[in-house]
Amino acid sequence: MSRYIVEPDWEDDIYDNEPYVTDDGMIIAVQSATLRDTQGRHTYPHGAYRIVMGKNGNLKPLKGKGGTVPFKGESAWSDAARLFRDTVIAYERAR
Repeated sequence: MSRYIVEPDWEDDIYDNEPYVTDDGMIIAVQSATLRDTQGRHTYPHGAYRIVMGKNGNLKPLKGKGGTVPFKGESAWSDAARLFRDTVIAYERAR
């Protein structure tokens, strides 16, 4: 069992990264959730981040570096922000 568990209630991280909506309806967004330490019993609000992408409310999590979904720990926010920017740029270039 992993020491850290991500609580299942994901929410859009609108404070730092507004969801990106394209002309064709594609949504790319950063979401955050609470991370819970199973040994120390501490909780870390916004301790886990993920990037989701999709249309019509059908948002799927993207895999980050090393196949991680979601990002956890001290560098979670910066890793998610980097993947968010890279995904937006790649999507726009591919159109």
